[in-house]
Amino acid sequence: MSKQSEAKEKQGWRKKGPTCGNCQMFNWKDKTVDYGPAYGLYVLEINLRCKRGDFKTVKSSWCQCHLWREG
Repeated sequence: MSKQSEAKEKQGWRKKGPTCGNCQMFNWKDKTVDYGPAYGLYVLEINLRCKRGDFKTVKSSWCQCHLWREG
């Protein structure tokens, strides 16, 4: 193992931090398919909500009540 890998393991480093997008309490209520000239067809998730507090959020936000989603 390299020094860098050992340091990462020792610190508990993760590639992805706790965010609403990987929390069990994160929910999107609706999905819609849209078309953009640069992207073609894509799925747009709307009404992104926190189930715990029932407020609007975005995937990159986070809070101290984060619960990791399995899988």
